[in-house]
Amino acid sequence: MTEKNNLSPTPASQDTMMQLIMGGAVTQFIGTAVKLGIPDVLKQGAVSAEEVAEQCNLRAGETYRFLRGLSVIGVVAELEQKKFSLTPVGQWLRSDIPGSFKPLAMMHSGIWSSQTYANLDHTLKTGESAFQKTFGCHMFEWLSENPDIGELFGRAMSTYSGMEIALVVDTYDFSGANCIVDVGGSHGDLLSMILANTPDVRGILFDMPAVVEEAKSYVSNDIAQRIDFVGGSFFETVPTGGDIYMLKHILHDWNNAKAANILQNVVNAMSPGGRVLVIEQGITPPGVPGPGKMLDLSMMILTEGGMERTSEQHRELFENAGLKYVQTIQTKGSVAIFEAVYPD
Repeated sequence: MTEKNNLSPTPASQDTMMQLIMGGAVTQFIGTAVKLGIPDVLKQGAVSAEEVAEQCNLRAGETYRFLRGLSVIGVVAELEQKKFSLTPVGQWLRSDIPGSFKPLAMMHSGIWSSQTYANLDHTLKTGESAFQKTFGCHMFEWLSENPDIGELFGRAMSTYSGMEIALVVDTYDFSGANCIVDVGGSHGDLLSMILANTPDVRGILFDMPAVVEEAKSYVSNDIAQRIDFVGGSFFETVPTGGDIYMLKHILHDWNNAKAANILQNVVNAMSPGGRVLVIEQGITPPGVPGPGKMLDLSMMILTEGGMERTSEQHRELFENAGLKYVQTIQTKGSVAIFEAVYPD
């Protein structure tokens, strides 16, 4: 009599697999809801499907069926008399709340995104990014040529960033710094929160010139007085004068050669004793689940050689640039801080 295989399919695992396969459809359901403005109508409370249809210029019958389907995935709650309201989860899709997931939902449900991910097999066979296969150029080049989508991409990345900024500020002690340089700091959300908590510290926000100009309208006046806004390319040079240089979700966009180029430019701008903080998801040990392993797949699909890296891989990058690896600091969330120092 043979032993029963404990890895055989079960009814429960069948249901799980069905949910995983339907994940792409769920992404489209949520993206359609925010594109049509449905969450902003439902924020009023219990609203009938007919009223949602009227306000969003939709057909009533189909709208009811759509809302009923959204209730199954926990975005809305179905009430009596064909009325619906947002759940606590669905509230994050409203456009009027800080940290809204609306841009993220619109980005992931966009045709360009689904077309790219459909070419994952090309990446696995050739090593070329699925984005390159789909659009014939690097993702950042394509986004610059499609500014509407590029702007949406930026807002979606800010959603990710907003979830992590408080974790970084709560985890790392910035109080001993004199000047913090945020390399590729986008609209300055992280730098602004750090400076708000360290009144004696100044900052330099460094990014592409157009991004830096936009950032000036995002940063509050009292914080902006303590920030120098500098435009440029981190592949060419990085501002001098900082004793802490931060790179949040920068190195993971690039292969090892370009990541080394960025770090070398940071080192060239630093003084001995200065610190570098690389803020990334990182990779958990083998067999240990972690969001970095999923994000790493997105880097493989979207970029040419970008990746999430282990602590040892960060150590190698640091040492090759003349930095000394200090430690990996895990926040209370998924993001980690990889710290290095420029030796005296």
